[in-house]
Amino acid sequence: MEHTPVPIIIRMREVLRMVGLSRATIYKRIKQGTFPAAVPLGDVAVGWLRAEVEQWITEQVSRRDALATAAT
Repeated sequence: MEHTPVPIIIRMREVLRMVGLSRATIYKRIKQGTFPAAVPLGDVAVGWLRAEVEQWITEQVSRRDALATAAT
C-alpha cells in the first residue's frame, strides 16, 4: 500500500514565525493574491497548508537570487 502524505495545516502563530511578516501584511498579501490563502477550519478558525507556505518562502528566495544574478 502506498502512503500519500497528509497535508499539514498550521495556524497563524506558526505562519508568522516562518515568514517574519506581520499579520496585517499577510492578510494584505492574501488579498493581493501574493500569499497562500487560508483554509477555513471552523466558524472563525483558519489555517494554512504548511507546504504552500514553504513553497512561498522558496519562491521569495528564488526571486531574490534571480535579482542578484541580474544585477551582476
